Amino acid sequence: MSNKKNTGSKLQGVSRLITDATIGVTDLVESMHNRIVHPPLPSTPIQHLITNIAGVTYKSIRWSTRLIGGGVDSALGLFDSVSGEIKTTDEREAINSVLNGVIGDYLEKTENPLEIDMQFRYQAKAIPLDEESRVHHELRDAQPVFSHDGGISHLASQRREAGQAGLHDGRTWRGLGCDGPNQTPP
Repeated sequence: MSNKKNTGSKLQGVSRLITDATIGVTDLVESMHNRIVHPPLPSTPIQHLITNIAGVTYKSIRWSTRLIGGGVDSALGLFDSVSGEIKTTDEREAINSVLNGVIGDYLEKTENPLEIDMQFRYQAKAIPLDEESRVHHELRDAQPVFSHDGGISHLASQRREAGQAGLHDGRTWRGLGCDGPNQTPP
């Protein structure tokens, strides 16, 4: 886990993610283009010309994406103080949890503000594990067992406790025509 604090708002995190995804897709398309133009046979001068012209285009796309992404990031940075006052919703928490479950390592590596630090939670509150905390002293000699939740937020356990076991998009199991996760919908 990184020692640096994530700087920026969630909107900046989304902006950075879109910028990086656009550059990643551009790299992928360029690689595919090169493999199509240069099959495993000897290349001709016209194939090299095509690759060089296309390479300039792909570099321009990456350059403009970084320029626009940096501008959007800077503009959103001006609204950082206001965005902290926007109330989060359960749906946003669930989406952010799923995002961290899927690309959490990437978010940590790039220090994206969407990254969720690993933490223990009880009744929707983080449990402090610093040296002074009661939990730290109680768990000091215990053998921890960790389980990956697959991107499920702490809100899922609250729904289960309230008798509302459901999927992330709000459909309940009964709405799918079954009694629970172990029964296949009709």
